[in-house]
Amino acid sequence: WGMSLVVLERDMPGFVRGRNLDKLGLHAQDTAELFFTDVPVPAANLLGEEGNGFRIAMGTLVSGRLSVAAGCLGVIEDCLAEAAAYARQRQQHGKPIAKHQLVQEHIAAIEMDRLATEALVLRAAEAKEASQRGPNNADLKAQADLLAAQSKLFAANAAWDAADRAVQVYGGRGWSTLYRPGRHLQDVRVCRIYEGTDEILKLKIAAAVLGKEYEAYK
Repeated sequence: WGMSLVVLERDMPGFVRGRNLDKLGLHAQDTAELFFTDVPVPAANLLGEEGNGFRIAMGTLVSGRLSVAAGCLGVIEDCLAEAAAYARQRQQHGKPIAKHQLVQEHIAAIEMDRLATEALVLRAAEAKEASQRGPNNADLKAQADLLAAQSKLFAANAAWDAADRAVQVYGGRGWSTLYRPGRHLQDVRVCRIYEGTDEILKLKIAAAVLGKEYEAYK
């Protein structure tokens, strides 16, 4: 039959929540260990059809990856605003550091991260909407799936780059969680892991270019 999806409730016997995990970032979000030991699940808790769980789970990835990409775009926009504002007001050697060429290099790079990410996220969102209007069109679904993966991969790495550059503009203050760039750097790193790691997404993108017969994970 294959994998099936079911809903588990906290009071079910055999379902135990373990400790909350300490994480590098996303400290406002609880992440805990979950243990399942012979948990009895009633048939009424089945999601979808029996044996169709993997397809349902994979179907959520387009929305999940697009959500991560959009969130990363927000991080980039905030890093740009914070870095630019700080560079204008921070004085060093008798002038704002915004007038230093190497600081301007970081500002320009963050702006390019923002511009490219925005374009790709919008294109992926349009593809997802098109696939929803034509749910039986396999080509539209495949295009939405690929663009979601591409936008998530690009946006996650662009957000990491933007946060790193914003921290650099802040200098010593950037290494403090009192300021937003440092917190962004902590939080955004996981975006290169969940909803598909960088490595898996690169394999997916390469297979789309080379052809399905070159899929490395099959």
